Amino acid sequence: MATSITRVTRRRVIGGLAGAGLAGAGIAKASASFGSPYFLSSRYQDGAVTSFLNWEAMAGTPTEAAVLAYQEQSGNTVEIIPTPGTGTDYETKVRTMLAGGTIPDVIRVNDDFVRFYSTKDQFTDLQPLIERDGIDPAEFYEPIWEFARQPDDAYTAWSLGSQPRLIYYNIDMFEEAGVALPPKDWVAEGWTWDDFIETAKALTIEGERWGALVFDDTGCEQTFSVNNGLAEGIYSEDGLTFQLAEPQGYEAIQWLADLSLVHKVQPERGLVTEANSGNGLFLQGRVGMIFRTQGTMAYFRNNGIDFNWDVTSPPANVDHKSEGSLICYAIPTAAQNPEGAWELLKFLGGQPGSQIFAESGNFIPSFEASAEAIQAVEGTPPANLGLFAEA
Repeated sequence: MATSITRVTRRRVIGGLAGAGLAGAGIAKASASFGSPYFLSSRYQDGAVTSFLNWEAMAGTPTEAAVLAYQEQSGNTVEIIPTPGTGTDYETKVRTMLAGGTIPDVIRVNDDFVRFYSTKDQFTDLQPLIERDGIDPAEFYEPIWEFARQPDDAYTAWSLGSQPRLIYYNIDMFEEAGVALPPKDWVAEGWTWDDFIETAKALTIEGERWGALVFDDTGCEQTFSVNNGLAEGIYSEDGLTFQLAEPQGYEAIQWLADLSLVHKVQPERGLVTEANSGNGLFLQGRVGMIFRTQGTMAYFRNNGIDFNWDVTSPPANVDHKSEGSLICYAIPTAAQNPEGAWELLKFLGGQPGSQIFAESGNFIPSFEASAEAIQAVEGTPPANLGLFAEA
C-alpha cells in the first residue's frame, strides 16, 4: 500500500488515504461547518459573473456537472472559458494571461507548478478566507489538503482530490492468451517487475498488439523510480537535487525503455506522441495493460470499449507504491471577482461538489465525508474500483 511522501511538487506518492479509512467499507466521519448545506458568504456581490478556466473540454464531465450544480443552488452565473488547449499549450496561455493581468477568476493549475506561481505572488492566499468561513481542515484528507501549503504557510490553491495511477488491463486479452489475471489486492507476490514483463510478453503478438504501455504517462518516472528504491523520487526532499541520475533512478528509466527496446512488449515512442493516442490503442484492443490515472476511467467508460477490463496495482520491485495527480484550482491575484471565485471554489471542494466527483468515480475527493460515495457499480467496470483507494 502506498504511503505519504512530502514533496515540493506533485511528483510525490500520494497516500495515507487507506490508513484514514477510505479503503474500508466507507467513511463514518461526521461533517461540521463545511459539511453543512451550502451557503454564500455575506461578502459575495450579487449578480457578478465568475469566470472559470479548465484545461479540458467541460461538456459531459463531472466538473461541468459540479459547476452547473453550483449555479442551480447558488443562483449565480459561471462563465466557462473555452480551454486554450492541454499540456504546454494551456500552460503557455495561462502564463501569458497572468503576465497581462487578464486571467479568469478560477483556473485549473498543474500541480507541478503551484509552487512556481506562488513564489511569483500570482495566486491568492486562501488561508484568510478559510479562517473567515470556518472551514475545518480536519474534514479533509491531510496529504491532499496540505499539498498547496507554502513554506510561509500561505495556502495558494485548493486540491479538490487525487487521481491515483493504476494498471488498466484487458481481461478478454488475458483469457484469450491463457494468462492468469493480475492480483486484485495491493500485493507484491506474483506481481513484480519480472512478472509484469513475462505477462506482457505472453500478451504481445508481433505486428498486431503489445502487452503493455507505461512510459507515456507523466507519472511513470516517479512511480517506478520510487518502486526501485529511490524513496523520495525524482527530486530530493528540499527540491534541489535531481535524483534520477542516481542508480535507482536511471535503472528505473532504463527498465521503462527496455519494455519497448529490448522486450518488444510496448509501442515505441513515435506511435504515442499525439494526445490520447495511447488510450486509443487500449480502446482498440492493441495494448493489453496501460498505466493511467483514475481520471482516465471516465474516458474508457465513455468511448465504447467492447471488451471486459479492470484495474490492478503497478508491479512491485524494491517497493510497491503509486503516484497520484492532484486536481488543483487557484484564484489568481488578478481575478476580477475574487469573492465569486471563492464561493465557487468552496462549493467544488466542499460536500456538494465532492459528492458529485465521488459519485462519478473521477477522483478521490479531499473532503472525507464524500469519499464513501466511491463504489463499484455492478456491471460497470472496473469491478476493482476500490483499489484506487489503496494507491
